[in-house]
Amino acid sequence: MSADATSLEDLEQPVAGTISHFGGQFDFVLHSIGMSPNIRKGIPYGQLNYEYYRKTIDISAMSFHKLLQVLYRKDALCAGGSVVALTYIAGMESMIDYTDSVSPPGNASADDCADYILTLFSDLTRKVTMQNLYNDGGYSSILLHPCKMNG
Repeated sequence: MSADATSLEDLEQPVAGTISHFGGQFDFVLHSIGMSPNIRKGIPYGQLNYEYYRKTIDISAMSFHKLLQVLYRKDALCAGGSVVALTYIAGMESMIDYTDSVSPPGNASADDCADYILTLFSDLTRKVTMQNLYNDGGYSSILLHPCKMNG
């Protein structure tokens, strides 16, 4: 099912479709939506187009709250259900290369991320709530400056 993530009305359709498919409430939701027109159009950070940035925030961040609002209004999640939202560094190849080079075991791949999310949706993490969790090979703890790497 597809939906415009910036539209409350559009988000109601996949939620209703999922309720219909499972015959009622469901256990978990993954929000993994992100897009930046500035990055897609190759606009450097110093020349940021603020209308594009506003669209980036709407698609990448506000859509999460919109989804939560639809889930709540439709009483879609089971008691104790899980919601996971992903964020990542993308669209900047040099940043991806940098994070991979400074993360002791290397930055997490898409498959590593998928495996981690499976654990978050399992009963093994039922006591984990409202946390920022990092699956980044240690990058978030190391935070080396690029100048320090070269000398």
